[in-house]
Amino acid sequence: MKSYFFAENQSNIVTELKVASVHTSSTVDWKGKVVAIIFFRGCDFKCPYCQNYRLLEPGENMEPADVEEILRRDSRFLDGVVLSGGEPLLQPDGVSYLLRFSRELGLACGLQTNGNSPEELSSLLEQRIIDGLFIDVKTMLEPRHYRSVSGVDDDGIAKRVRESIQHGVRARREGKLGYLEARTTVFPGISDSPDIIAAIAGEVDGVDRLVLQQGRPENAPDTFSRNPRPVPREELLSLAAVAKRLLPEVGVRSRAGGEEEI
Repeated sequence: MKSYFFAENQSNIVTELKVASVHTSSTVDWKGKVVAIIFFRGCDFKCPYCQNYRLLEPGENMEPADVEEILRRDSRFLDGVVLSGGEPLLQPDGVSYLLRFSRELGLACGLQTNGNSPEELSSLLEQRIIDGLFIDVKTMLEPRHYRSVSGVDDDGIAKRVRESIQHGVRARREGKLGYLEARTTVFPGISDSPDIIAAIAGEVDGVDRLVLQQGRPENAPDTFSRNPRPVPREELLSLAAVAKRLLPEVGVRSRAGGEEEI
């Protein structure tokens, strides 16, 4: 199928868009909205517990026109779209293209990122094509912790994630962004410490909301040998109470409790 968007916008042609799949209806990825989730392939992190680890591997990609067709077909049932992954900002041109196309359909545009590409994020925020920004903050923003959790031997990651948070907070304050959320996926023995959650809460001051998500070790790669059980909902609520001392809005997302506010 010919892509109308590409045909009419030759200067914005994306020669290779690495999209693995589109999930056409989610009610948990953007509070209060029904959204489509577009999963980009590839990531610059190698988190040992990654639940989307198959997206890190080469694989078959969707045709851009097919992604467009899905969004056109379902747009009347949706409030918005969220670009996820993998890591979308490894393909900034593809992100820009899909955000602009989605806006043409009248959809709110969300982006989920690991925060490791602050320059690309800043450029998109300046273009005012992101309505909702969701930054994964995997642990306290200290080089040793981020090296371990990200699986990448790079002392600069924590600094870049902090810069991305600051870009989001600034854009939110200047009216260039409608909603800013930090997300921490909590795994046993990795991010389930009150001290780590308190440190994260201190770093994300200025966001609209922090969400603690229940990590699912059973969905991680076989090489991940930590505690095979997820952190229980009750412990997540206790950790969220720690964050709530520092932030106005804190949520918990778990299998047993669904979406809960603290």
